[in-house]
Amino acid sequence: ACKERLAALPGVASVAFLDDLADPLRPLSEADPVAVRRFWRDGYALFQVTFSTSGYAPETRTALASLRDVAGEDAAIAGSAALTANMIAGSEKEVLLLILAVIPVFLAILAVFTHSFVEAGLFLVVTGVAVIVNMGTNVLFGEISFMTHLSAGVLQLAISMDYSIFLLHRFNEERLLAPDPQTAMALAVRHSLPAVSASALTTVAGFLALTAMRYSLGRDIGLVLTKGILLSLISVLVLLPALTLLCLKGIDRTGHRTLLPGFRKAGGGLLRVRVILLAAWVLVAGIAWMAQDSNRFTYSESAILSGKGSRVAADAQNILEHFAPENRIAVLLPDPGPAAEAALASELLSLPGVRSVDALSTLADPTLPRSLLPARLTDAFAADGWVRLVVTTETDEESATAFAVTDAIRDRVEAATGGEGLLLGATTAIQEIRGVVEHDYDIVTLLSIGAVLVILFLTFRSAILPFVLVLVIESAVWINMAIPYFNDTPLSF
Repeated sequence: ACKERLAALPGVASVAFLDDLADPLRPLSEADPVAVRRFWRDGYALFQVTFSTSGYAPETRTALASLRDVAGEDAAIAGSAALTANMIAGSEKEVLLLILAVIPVFLAILAVFTHSFVEAGLFLVVTGVAVIVNMGTNVLFGEISFMTHLSAGVLQLAISMDYSIFLLHRFNEERLLAPDPQTAMALAVRHSLPAVSASALTTVAGFLALTAMRYSLGRDIGLVLTKGILLSLISVLVLLPALTLLCLKGIDRTGHRTLLPGFRKAGGGLLRVRVILLAAWVLVAGIAWMAQDSNRFTYSESAILSGKGSRVAADAQNILEHFAPENRIAVLLPDPGPAAEAALASELLSLPGVRSVDALSTLADPTLPRSLLPARLTDAFAADGWVRLVVTTETDEESATAFAVTDAIRDRVEAATGGEGLLLGATTAIQEIRGVVEHDYDIVTLLSIGAVLVILFLTFRSAILPFVLVLVIESAVWINMAIPYFNDTPLSF
């Protein structure tokens, strides 16, 4: 009865339960114990719900909310759709809280290391305007990913803040030479433009390189942040000079001595031991390069979208306490006929790690004409000359065991269909994403380094200096990325 209420909800395509494999009016002791353990254990019932639309569709999120209402607050709901809904529901609030937490930190740092408290506020206003315009103009793309939405605003704020610092630092220097503020500002814009533009363009080059990824998330992030950096540059060159001149009295009244220490003595001391420092840096960078190349990455949604303490994580753990882990793979193939489908289902069921195979030939007598089967069964497993088999494995989504079982299933399906069968599921998606991203990473790295070298060459008119600058930054990247390796911490791709 509960299953029927769940299946009747808008957005729910089907619900699988024990009554699909056994008569619910007969004692459980007469049913197949393997089937019973899949759906009924320790006094708990497990329902497998299939939605009509993707996990990102509003219809699915509405169906999930209805599911919670029908099942009750004591019910545990887990799965990719629940993970996605949890992320979508929390993203807006989390982004706002993140920005509200970052702003006081930025203000404190800027107030300490700039020459005026008003200057610090201007930096934040100018960059904040660029962030707001960037997030608003994302509507031009039609849609952006939630990963981009979660990260782009804070990244733009942090990365482009230094453009304002460059300009006002130069303005303060020009005021010592040109007493007229407008003249000093004009000179500051002219003289700081090469440095600010070079900084912005190298950043843009890195983000544009992401658009070369075959995995569309890279293109999404790359385009949004490229637009954001360019908007920040325009905001600094157009808005900041005007605001600075308007607020000049306030800047002068709140002026203070910068608390940034002088590095002249320290710089001289470092230069005296530069050979030793260079040798140490080369050693550390070499070790870091080898270490970062051995990092472990995770590719599943669950590694990104849920964390300890969330309702969806608690629900998933609650289900695992009573039912063994399950990972489902949908196999689509041109309808081979009941006998061939039954043979393939039997072959897949015999594979190590496979718990069950649901198909028309396993849920109903394969000798019966399909016209006699109930529509809810045939609609779920056959359409337009194709049939579906749902293979349930005893693995998680992302592990060597899961990949091995999936590869074995793929081999059997390809052999039976001549390569026309399709596999869909979390593990198959992870395998494909991993292969695509690993290739994309090399392409993005080469493109970004090449573009940055060109920009630095045009900026400094030097053949050696661009390579020195890129090597310094790349070695810092290697050291940063080596830390997770030494901590034995896997990274989300």
